[in-house]
Amino acid sequence: MSDPETGRGEFLRAAGQRDEGEEPAFKVIDRRRFAADGSERSDVDEQSAPPAASPQPAAPKPAAAPAEPSATATGAEGGPELATPSGAPYDDLEGGSFEPSFGTLLISLSTQALMYLGEIPDLEGGEARKDLAAARNIIDLIAVLERKTAGNLDADEAALLERILYDLRMRFVAISRG
Repeated sequence: MSDPETGRGEFLRAAGQRDEGEEPAFKVIDRRRFAADGSERSDVDEQSAPPAASPQPAAPKPAAAPAEPSATATGAEGGPELATPSGAPYDDLEGGSFEPSFGTLLISLSTQALMYLGEIPDLEGGEARKDLAAARNIIDLIAVLERKTAGNLDADEAALLERILYDLRMRFVAISRG
């Protein structure tokens, strides 16, 4: 459908536009699982998922399956089972297994920074040792987390991150000055 005198059809195709009545060359299908607001989309057609590049054999099942699978042991989409911690430090936990979170990551990093600042004594009863370079690295790592997660944290997580970072920076300045 091009006008031989003007070449309009070739121009429209080159510009990615179509003449009226032409079929589109391709169709765009949004297969993302989550909407822009973070909610799970229900209109995603699981049937239209692209075929796998190469068929892979199914993973062998473990020899001994747990008697009571917990909600945290399997993925939300029925994915592979995750390891459940057990043993001495985990047996005393009330309410089931340990659930890692962003808050526990922040607490862990801040504890390491406090150890390097000399605020927490050695586990073996020795004196607290200071390593200001290592403490600064941990504090900078927490600052990277703050930048990279900006706008993606809930109010409690953002407040915890801000308080931890402020406290560690103030302690670092006080210890390094004197």
